[in-house]
Amino acid sequence: MEYAPKSYPARCRQATHTTEALAEELETEFCIHGRVVELIGAKGKLIDVYGSVEFILGNVTRRVGVGDIVELSGRKVAKELLVDEVVLLVSVERGAWKSVEAAEYSHSGRALILRARVLAAVRTFFDTREFIEVETPSLVQAAGQDLHIQLFETEFISGAEQSSYVLITSPEHHMKRLLVEGWERIYQICRCFRNGECSQVHNPEFTMVEWYRAYVDYQAIMADVETLVSHVAYSVLGTTEIEYGENSIDLSPPWQRLSLKDAFAELASLAVDSWEDEEGFRRRAQDVDSPSIGIEDTWEEVFYKLLIEKIEPALAKMGPLFLTEYPPQMAALAKLNKRNGLYAERAEAYVGGLELANGFTELNDPAEQRRRFVAEQKKRRQVGYSVHPVDEKLLKALERGMPPAAGIALGIDRLLMLLNGSSTIGTVMAFPFQEV
Repeated sequence: MEYAPKSYPARCRQATHTTEALAEELETEFCIHGRVVELIGAKGKLIDVYGSVEFILGNVTRRVGVGDIVELSGRKVAKELLVDEVVLLVSVERGAWKSVEAAEYSHSGRALILRARVLAAVRTFFDTREFIEVETPSLVQAAGQDLHIQLFETEFISGAEQSSYVLITSPEHHMKRLLVEGWERIYQICRCFRNGECSQVHNPEFTMVEWYRAYVDYQAIMADVETLVSHVAYSVLGTTEIEYGENSIDLSPPWQRLSLKDAFAELASLAVDSWEDEEGFRRRAQDVDSPSIGIEDTWEEVFYKLLIEKIEPALAKMGPLFLTEYPPQMAALAKLNKRNGLYAERAEAYVGGLELANGFTELNDPAEQRRRFVAEQKKRRQVGYSVHPVDEKLLKALERGMPPAAGIALGIDRLLMLLNGSSTIGTVMAFPFQEV
C-alpha cells in the first residue's frame, strides 16, 4: 500500500496566552496552542502543560478531533472562549488519545513546572548565601559502605582492560575532598542512584541537593534546612503553609527537635536507658505492639522496624521536625557527641511523616573513618551483599586535614511531593522508574 503523507504544518502563529494566563483574563483576544481532549458538538476542552480551558467553536469549517494538536484563536467574553478560527497542527488517529492520558499530561506538566521553580528557588537560596555550586562524578570506583544501601554496579571498558565502577548514592565523598581543598560553603544538585529502592516514596534514580559548611556543626545545618524549605515554599506557592495528607503544616522556622530517646519513649512506649544495652533494647521491644518484630531480629532490624512502624506514622501529626541524637551504632559518617560520646550528632528532617533530609556533624578523623568503612564491609559480607573497596582517596584527603564541618542531603523529589500534596514520588517525576 502506498504511503500517503499527512500534512504537518511547519509554522504557526505565536500564542498570546497559555491556558493558565487565559483563565485569568475576563475579556481578551487570544491565540492559544494545545491538544483537544474533549469535543462534543461545538463545545470542547483544550489542554497544555499549564492546565485546561473549555472553548466553544463558532462558524468553523476546519474538522478537528480528540487528540489533535491545534491553534485556536478568537475572543474571550466573560468566561466563555469563543473560537472563530482553528488551525490543525497535528492530526492523530481517532482513539489514540484517551481522557486518562489527558489528565496525566496536564498533571505531568504542572509537576515539571513546579520542579523547575523549586530548583530555581533552591539555587537562589544558596547563591545569595555565598555558597558555590559544584559538580562531582556520578561514576566512581569507591562509594559508601552503608549496609542498607545497595549500589548500581557497572564496568568501564578500555581495550582489553575492564574496571569496576558504581553509580553514586550521594556525592558526599568528593564534596568532602573539596572541603579539604579549602572550599568552605559548597552545594550540589545531582542525580543519585540506589538499587532495589522502589516504593511510594523511593525511586532508584532521584534528585538530591547536598551541601556542606566548614566550621559549623549539625545545629547550623538544621537551621539551614528549615530556612531553605520555608524559602522554597514561599517562592513557589506564595505561602509557607501546605496541606499534606490530612494535615495542615506550617513550614516556617523554627522546627521542633526531638531526640531519638524521647521519640522511642513517647511514640513507641519504649524507654531507652542506654543505646549500648543492645540486648536490653531488643528484649523490651518484644513487649511493644509490633507484630513484625521477631526474637531472631538483630538490634538494627528492631530499631528500624520500630522507627518505620511506630515513630514515623506519629511524626505525620507533629508538624516539621528533626529527629536528633542518634545511637552511636547509627552514626554513619557523623561525629559522636564530644562531651559524652553516647550519641551521634546526626539529624533527620521529617515533614508530614515523610523523611526529607539526613545530615551530620561530619566525621573528619581518618583513622575512625577507616575503622567504620571496614566494619561496614564486614557487615555486608556477613549478610551476603557485594563488598566494595574502601575509598582510599577520601581517607588520604582526611589525612591532609578536613576542617570541622557539617553537611546534609535533602531529597528534591520528596520536597516536591510535599509542595504538590502528592503521596507517591512518581507523580512529581516526568518518567518514574516503573514507567521508563
